[in-house]
Amino acid sequence: MSRKRSASTRKRAAGPPKAQRFRLGNLAFIGLLVAVITIAYLPLFSNSFILTYDDPQYIVRNPHIQPGWSFDTWKWAWSSTDEANWHPLTWIVHALNVDLFGMNAAGHHFTSLLIHVLNAVLLYLLLSRVTPYKGRCFVVAALFGLHPLAVESVSWAAELKNVLCTFFFLLAIAAYGWYAVRPRPARYAVVIVAFALALCSKPMAITLPFVLMLLDFWPLGRVKSLSSQNSVFPVSSSTATRLALEKIPLFILSIGSTIVTFIAQSSSGAVISVSVVPLPVRLANAVYSYLAYIIKAFWPARLSPYYPLVPVSDGEVALAALFLVATTVIVWWQRAARPYLIVGWLFYVGTLIPVIGLVQIGGQARADRYTYIPMIGVFVAIVWLAGDFAISRKVRPAVETAVSAAILALFAVLTWRQVGFWRDDMTLWSYTLEATGNNFMAEDNLGLALMQQGRIEEALPHFYRAEKLNPDDPVSTVNVATDLLAHGRAQEAILKFEAALPRAAFVPKMPAYIHSNLGSAYLSLGEADQARNQYMIALGLDHDNALAKSGLQKIEQQDGH
Repeated sequence: MSRKRSASTRKRAAGPPKAQRFRLGNLAFIGLLVAVITIAYLPLFSNSFILTYDDPQYIVRNPHIQPGWSFDTWKWAWSSTDEANWHPLTWIVHALNVDLFGMNAAGHHFTSLLIHVLNAVLLYLLLSRVTPYKGRCFVVAALFGLHPLAVESVSWAAELKNVLCTFFFLLAIAAYGWYAVRPRPARYAVVIVAFALALCSKPMAITLPFVLMLLDFWPLGRVKSLSSQNSVFPVSSSTATRLALEKIPLFILSIGSTIVTFIAQSSSGAVISVSVVPLPVRLANAVYSYLAYIIKAFWPARLSPYYPLVPVSDGEVALAALFLVATTVIVWWQRAARPYLIVGWLFYVGTLIPVIGLVQIGGQARADRYTYIPMIGVFVAIVWLAGDFAISRKVRPAVETAVSAAILALFAVLTWRQVGFWRDDMTLWSYTLEATGNNFMAEDNLGLALMQQGRIEEALPHFYRAEKLNPDDPVSTVNVATDLLAHGRAQEAILKFEAALPRAAFVPKMPAYIHSNLGSAYLSLGEADQARNQYMIALGLDHDNALAKSGLQKIEQQDGH
C-alpha cells in the first residue's frame, strides 16, 4: 500500500501529462501575446478618423456604408470598384462596423486591432504546430504584432482591408497544412474558400500559391529529394512538379484577381502611365525599396503615412542591388543547412512584388502598410538564425529570454508612440512634415485639416508649398484652387482647376471633384449654363457627387424663380 501511494505521489509531482503541458504552454504564450499587443495599441482608442486620408471615402462620407449593413449594401459591395479596388468583403465589414459602432471611431479601431491580434495568434499557432521551437514562434508572432511598421495597417480605419486580408491569408495557410496531412478534395476546397475570402478583402493575397510552394520546402518538408521530412508535423510528400500542379486552381484565382484589380484601378485612373513615371524610375525605386523596408524593419524611425516618389540616386540603387544579390547568394548557399533563410527571404521578396511599384498605383514610393505580410518572412529568418546561433554558442536560455524581451519591449514602446501620431489629422500630418521634411502630401493634408477647423488663412501657405514641391501633382493645384474659390476669387480658381484637370486622371474621383468645383465657380460668377454643364460632367463621372447634385438643385431653383 505504501509503495502504491508513493508511486501516486511521484506521478502527481511529475506534473500534468505532456499533451496537457503543451496546451497550457500554448495558452500562456497566446495570453501573453494578446496582452502585450493590446497594451501597445491602447492609445488607438483615443484616435479619431483621418478625414484627409481615405477614411471619408471608405466610411465617414460613403453613402453606401453610412446606413450600415443591408441587402443593398451587399449588392453594391460585390459590384463596386470604388477606391480603385474590388474588395467586397472589406466593404461589408465596414458596413457591419457602422451597424455596431455608428461613427464612433474607437469602435472601428477596435475591429482592426482585434483582427490584428488574431493574426498574431494565428501566426504563432501555425508556426508552433509545425516546428518544435515554441519560444521562437512566440517571438516571431510578437514581432509581427508589436513592430511599428504594422501601425499604419492597424491605426488607419480605411486600411482595415489589410488586416482582414491577412487574416484569411493565414487561415488559408492553416487549411493548407490540414490538407497536406491528408490530401483530400474537401480539404483542398477549404483552402480555396479561405484564399477567395482573402482576395475579396484585398488583392495583396495573390501571392499565396507562391508562398505555399515555399512552405512545401520548409517547414512542411513536402518536396521529395529537396527538403527534409518534418518529424513534428508529418505530411504527405511529392515531387516539386506535382506540388506545383496541385496549386493550379489557386494560381487561376490569383490571375483572375489580378485582372479584376487591374481593370478596377485602370477604370478609376489610379494606374500611372509609363509616360508619367518611366520604367527605369520604377525599377530603380523597386530595387531601393527592398533595402529601404529592411532598414525600417531594423530601425523603425521617421515612419510616414506617405513617402513621395522621388528620384533615387545611382549610388543608392547600386547599394540596394548589391544587397539583393548578396543576400540571395547567401541564402541559396545556406539552403540545406538553414532552409528557413531562403524561405524567409523569398517570402519577403515575393509577397512584396504586387506592391513594389512596377505597376505604379498613386504617387507614393513605398508604404509601411505594404510590409504587413512580407515582414513575416524576415521575422522568421532572423529569429530562427538567432536561435541557431544561440544554440551553437551555448547561450543560456535566460539570456535569450532577456534579450528577446528587451527587443520586444522597445518595439512595444515605439508602437505606442507611433499609434499616438494617428490621433487626428493635425497630429498625423504635423508629425509627417517633421519626420520627412519636403512632403507635398503632408503639406496638402495639413492644409486640409486646418481648413476643416476653419483656419483658412493658415491653410493656404501649406497648399502653395505643396504645389511648389510637386507642380505635377493635381491634388496640390486643386487645393489651391479650392482655397481661392473659398475666398471669392472664382476666376483664378477656374484657371487652377483647368490646369489640374489633365493631370487628375490617375487620382480616383478627382476629375469629378474638379468638374463639380468648376460648376460652383461658374455659378458664383452667374454663368448658369457653364455651371450646369460642369455639374453634368461631374455626375457622369461620379453619380454620387453631392456637390454637383446640390449645385444643379440651386440652378433649378433659380430657373424656377
